[in-house]
Amino acid sequence: MTSTAPLTVTIGGSGPIPGVVALDGPILSAGDVVSVMMSAGTALVQGRVVAIPAPPAIIPFTFSNGWRVFGGGAAPYGHAGFWRDASGRVHLEGLLDRNGANWAVQVILTLPVGYRPPSARVFHPGVNPANAAARVDVQPNGQLLLQVGGASNPVGYLTLSGISFLAA
Repeated sequence: MTSTAPLTVTIGGSGPIPGVVALDGPILSAGDVVSVMMSAGTALVQGRVVAIPAPPAIIPFTFSNGWRVFGGGAAPYGHAGFWRDASGRVHLEGLLDRNGANWAVQVILTLPVGYRPPSARVFHPGVNPANAAARVDVQPNGQLLLQVGGASNPVGYLTLSGISFLAA
């Protein structure tokens, strides 16, 4: 049975083209054949449906030692977490602070098994003020360690956004 439904198609980056899709069933699945009739009726394009994976869910961090989302989670910085993509790469994101406390070498958080690197990874994340220095190590046991900072090197916030590594 063939049914029709409205569809917008983009061909070769030329922009959206309104059309109609002919479905062989009520739901499209990867590998299904799709026929697209252009609205002017002058072209018929046929091809297979390609599965597009849903974006991964961001898992919120469980912080240690007083760390938190910058500003206590107020918008626009209201989330911080991690996710793993289809290639096994773990991505961290979020802007963090420690509620005005002095920073020292300490555990920020611990990633769960399946989201840990096979060996230690070292990152130099963005911090405020810009002339401050911070280093975050991600250990094979999942610990994210702040390696520099403290009273002699005060830092207002720390970003984990952009840190990524292959999981073990």
